[in-house]
Order: sequence, then C-alpha cells, then structure tokens
Amino acid sequence: MPGPYVPNLSRVVVQFSDSDHGPFSNTFHVDRGALGVDQVLSAFRGAYELWWDTPPPGAVNDVRAITSNKVGIQGYTSQDLEVADGATFSLPPLILLKGASSSRLPPDLAMVVSWRTGINGRRGRGRSYLGGLAQELNNPTSGLIDGTRANDIRLGALKLITDLSAAGLLLVVYSRIGNGGMTTINTASVDTNFDVQRRRGN
Repeated sequence: MPGPYVPNLSRVVVQFSDSDHGPFSNTFHVDRGALGVDQVLSAFRGAYELWWDTPPPGAVNDVRAITSNKVGIQGYTSQDLEVADGATFSLPPLILLKGASSSRLPPDLAMVVSWRTGINGRRGRGRSYLGGLAQELNNPTSGLIDGTRANDIRLGALKLITDLSAAGLLLVVYSRIGNGGMTTINTASVDTNFDVQRRRGN
C-alpha cells in the first residue's frame, strides 16, 4: 500500500460473507498506541463483536438485530501502516456471528455510521457502511430507516469507540494528504437516510 506511513497506525478490515450476493468488507484505521502490531486484531475483534452482538446500555438493537441472517462475519485482517509492506495478520471471528433477521432489504442499501473527530473537512470524518440490512429496518410509511433502530446503532458505535480505547486502540481517521496523519475519532452519528452503495470495502 502506498504511503505516507504513520507511526502506530494499523488498518483493520472486517470481512463479511453474504450467501445471496457475495462477500463485502468494512475498513477501519486504528492508533495501536503501546500494543504490538500482532496484538491489534485480537483487541479489535473483541470490541467489534460486542458492538455486533450486544445491545449497548439504553438500546434494544445491536448490529446483528438489523442484519439479514444470510450475512455473517467471516474474519479479520490487519496491516501495519507505519512502514512500507508492513506485517499483515488474520483472525477468524470469536464465534460464528450471523445476522438475526430472516428478511432483507435490497443489497445496495446501507446504513451509514458517520465517525467524527471534531475537525472539519475530509481529514476529520469517516464513514462505515452497514450492509445486508433487515427488512424491518425500513419504516414503511416514510421509506426511511426506523429512528429507534438508528439511534440504537449510534449508541453502539459510541460504545465501540469506548471499548476499543479500553482495549488499547484508538479509532482514527487516516489522511494521505501531505505527509499524512491520523486524527482520533471521538463521536459517531447515524441518520435515517439509506445510502445506496455498490458492493465494496469502505
């Protein structure tokens, strides 16, 4: 991967299977701090699977609840982005995690989690696209994402930031502009508009 390279930066890719429409992935960047490059995935995996499979305080839904049961976490990969051709690692999920819903929306519809750092512009924001969505996520009257479920996922995203930090990882936005750099994410939002996406990593 081309630079610029940033001290303590790792890229984590969460890989998903979809028995109807083929695999897809979500990409995150983390500041690993004092953790070794070989410790990033186990720390990330534990926090991420809590977000996927455990409703946060004050919420009813987790990510699994709004996802089709044709979609599941297939595995994780990471790469050290501090140096050229940094070391790569892979891990399977801790347990077999698939979505909980027997229904699904069209595969090009996604819920967007917007990650914010407090800095304006592209260097200060990131996005994750949650795919394989369940039919019940759609409000049939408005055609928008159900507001209660959107807020539950927002609460879960905030808890993910906290849980990653407790595990020694800071979720960051990585910028290749100029000499490059990373900015720590401190909040997240989820709106009620569906995003239309071609199937890709983000």
